[in-house]
Amino acid sequence: MLSEPAGIVVSDPLGLAEPVLLPRGQIESVHKVLSAHPPPDSLDLRLGTLIGAVEMRLREPVTFAVHKRGGAAIVDARAMIVTPLRPNALLAASNRHRIAVV
Repeated sequence: MLSEPAGIVVSDPLGLAEPVLLPRGQIESVHKVLSAHPPPDSLDLRLGTLIGAVEMRLREPVTFAVHKRGGAAIVDARAMIVTPLRPNALLAASNRHRIAVV
């Protein structure tokens, strides 16, 4: 995961079929996840990891190509939950790039 001025790039070869750029203007907020149960409109890419998870809420649904058993599936989600290597660095970089951190 990489935060850059244009937005956040999510690259997860185990969960996503291809990397995704979430443009800054499309990201409503970014925050740490404190619950093991994701909201129903979230794409959960944690693969069982709970500590250090971050949710990115989006202004409108985004289409993702995700890996599923035996292939890939197309999923529309209004948020995504990921576990970056350095969650605090992602939150700080998001704040610097004017993405709301709540």
